[in-house]
Amino acid sequence: MTPRSTKRDRTDGGRIGGWSLVLVLLLFFASAAKAENCSFYGGVLDGDVVTNPPAQVQIDMNCTIRNYPASNPLTTNFSFYQPGPNDEWLVVFDNVVHTGNMSCNDVADHKIWFTNGSSTKIHDNCQNLLIPVEKIDKKNPDGQTAASIGVPFSYKLTIPVMFDPYDGEVFDFSGSPNELHSIVITDDLNATGVDLDYLNHVVYWEDSGNPVAHAFTNVGGVLSFEITPTIPAQEQIIIEITVVLADTATNEPGKEFINTAKWQFGRLIDGVFYVPLPGEWGVTPPMVISAPELVVTKTGPATLGLTLNLGEWGEFGLDVLNTGLTDAWNVTLLDQLPDDATGGMCNVTPELLSAQVFEFDGVTPVAGTAPLLYTPIV
Repeated sequence: MTPRSTKRDRTDGGRIGGWSLVLVLLLFFASAAKAENCSFYGGVLDGDVVTNPPAQVQIDMNCTIRNYPASNPLTTNFSFYQPGPNDEWLVVFDNVVHTGNMSCNDVADHKIWFTNGSSTKIHDNCQNLLIPVEKIDKKNPDGQTAASIGVPFSYKLTIPVMFDPYDGEVFDFSGSPNELHSIVITDDLNATGVDLDYLNHVVYWEDSGNPVAHAFTNVGGVLSFEITPTIPAQEQIIIEITVVLADTATNEPGKEFINTAKWQFGRLIDGVFYVPLPGEWGVTPPMVISAPELVVTKTGPATLGLTLNLGEWGEFGLDVLNTGLTDAWNVTLLDQLPDDATGGMCNVTPELLSAQVFEFDGVTPVAGTAPLLYTPIV
């Protein structure tokens, strides 16, 4: 009897142990799949800090997700936790390429501030939560697609314009319906990939042209503008930054570059003031480093005794065509004329009949252009 009872007890105990093991494993897997709260990260999930983000994050407070570009896309799935009916969260995506999912409650009044990145799934599932955001409209000089070493040019920043993160387009170039406070703009010239030197800048109101009070710093090519006044609704400021390409080995002809202005500010969203908010960056179209390319064609008598006789004046022409994308400055032409024992100038000074600059058609003179510097060598 005793052995049978002992055997039964061992068998029952084994079953209990087996079920306990299964239960432990189930609890382990359930814990592993559980979403982590954004509050666990202090409200900021930063790709520069959290390089391996969790598979799931629950938005339980105002939450900022940033710095997950295409080189390190964010695969995390997001859901919302709303403990009370009046708990509404602002979720900021800044420079994030998000390939995960987001569970969006169409009834809850959560908001998504989406800047400087792209995420098709957020667009498709949560477009009703996306807020139009303020953007910098940054442009190259009108009509300029190339820049030359040593020739200054100016970027123009119009602040703000309104950007729709759903379709990725500016929909209002005339300003914002919101007052903007605590504005800081940063332009890192080093991030262009070329050697750009800062020369000067101006900041003024778009409507009046009056100067805008601001603090400015230039730390090794990183330009910072702190705008003192509030920008009222439907008002804009203009920043013009004049730079020049340095004469360095980095600045090779044919190299493309862009310039990006980043910024932050504060404003009301549904009656609540948020600061800082990342604005949509201002990114210029590409420009290319170019140099003038001069092609010289010389015409005139070719052979002494056949087309030009002794004692006759010969007329030669020099046609200089700039086939490059930028202007040529201070051009000097050196023309070697014959002067030896068998013939030549015979110490007669050559005469320059004319020197004129024409448009590309070769017919239309360029008004106000000084003659080329021409030096004959005999």
